Amino acid sequence: MCSLSYCDVLCNFSPFLFPFETRQLLFYATSFDRDRALQRLLESTPELSSSDSTERVTPRLDKRKRVISREDILKQAEHLMQELATSRALLEVQYHDEVE
Repeated sequence: MCSLSYCDVLCNFSPFLFPFETRQLLFYATSFDRDRALQRLLESTPELSSSDSTERVTPRLDKRKRVISREDILKQAEHLMQELATSRALLEVQYHDEVE
């Protein structure tokens, strides 16, 4: 994603100039793909998501849900990362035998 380099420099070397929320939005906009950055912007700005144009703007991100147990959680997390490494889907994790 194209970004203005001076924005990154300002946020890195003078973080006191910007509120945390602004720096966090810049991080999402420059670190993730367009769909995830747009999804984050819509989630953090209610007035944008309440407009009638939301249907045209909202990105379509696949969601994948996996159920894991808390026993041997690191091994299961490694398996999940290997399984979904090439996927662009959002991952939702639910723990086995726990309420949703």
